[in-house]
Amino acid sequence: MIIVQFTGGLGNQMFQYALGRRLSLLHDVELKFDLSFYQHDILRDFMLDRFQVNGQVATEKEIEAYTNTPIFALDRPLLDRLVRWGLYRGIVSVSDEPPGKQALMVYNSRVLQAPRNTYVQGYWQSEKYFMPIRQKLLDDFSLVDKADQANGAMLEKIRQCHSVSLHVRRGDYVSNPLTNHSHGTCGLEYYEKAIALIGSKVDDPHFFVFSDDPEWTRDHLKCRFPMTYVTCNSADSCEWDMELMRHCRDHIIANSSFSWWGAWLNMNPDKVVVAPAAWFNNFSADTSDLIPDSWVRI
Repeated sequence: MIIVQFTGGLGNQMFQYALGRRLSLLHDVELKFDLSFYQHDILRDFMLDRFQVNGQVATEKEIEAYTNTPIFALDRPLLDRLVRWGLYRGIVSVSDEPPGKQALMVYNSRVLQAPRNTYVQGYWQSEKYFMPIRQKLLDDFSLVDKADQANGAMLEKIRQCHSVSLHVRRGDYVSNPLTNHSHGTCGLEYYEKAIALIGSKVDDPHFFVFSDDPEWTRDHLKCRFPMTYVTCNSADSCEWDMELMRHCRDHIIANSSFSWWGAWLNMNPDKVVVAPAAWFNNFSADTSDLIPDSWVRI
């Protein structure tokens, strides 16, 4: 059995699920969810139950058995060898949180050698962990409910033009001092360059703007192309914003796992995706594993 500890918002949950799903398929074992984080986080909810994901909620007894176990694939060569040789048959944990925040986005291939009884905790922000099961994830991340009238109308508008999603993430990136210090926000210069790049590659682009601060964005973001502000969803129904994003032809994402997934789920093989080269504000991180090679960094 694979148990995944879920934390954070929707984008983080999708990365966590994707690795758990890959491990469960590698071993042909059940995937279970540890949702205990959300008993204490009043700002976020577990949202994957709105998608057609595969897995069940783990019991307290199962979580207790799987936590505080030896950590695999993190500079513990003896344990790694015992697992590979089949001499260790107990439960292990995998984590992407070694010293140094930069390591959070660095792909660790050894994690995929974890045994069939593994507790997964971390962020796992690289498609390299789950690219071989892309089609399954495209299916799993299909929404359970049908679109309401407002989202249905917006989806139709997106399909009728050369649509480009543009995500401006502010919210806690601005209001929370710690988050602001760590992440910061993408500056207007980034969006201006990204819009110009799309304009040089695409005929008649129409930008669909997604933001948790649409008033600020309207006042500050300038664009010579047609723009539509998508305001039909609240934070409680943000999965529909992601659904609309994934149906746009091209994308300008923020330094946010939310719009990362909106772009990644897009099935257009010729899509143009523009991403910020700097993902964090207060330190330099190698994003080569986070940002797919086909995307453009600015």
